[in-house]
Amino acid sequence: MNIRLPEHYHCINCDNPMPTDEEFCSEKCLQEKEAGEKRARRQTMFFYAIAIVALIALWVWSYVL
Repeated sequence: MNIRLPEHYHCINCDNPMPTDEEFCSEKCLQEKEAGEKRARRQTMFFYAIAIVALIALWVWSYVL
């Protein structure tokens, strides 16, 4: 028994079905997705900053010893 669904798309953020070709089902989902991407960029930059500080500290430490 095959049930045919009408043509639809899914929200990128919450994966709810939507009848239009929009990327997000609501403004709230758009804002949540943008906030998540901003948080991920911030975490990546923090990781790189810590890695650079650690490499510089190791480089300075190698000259001290």
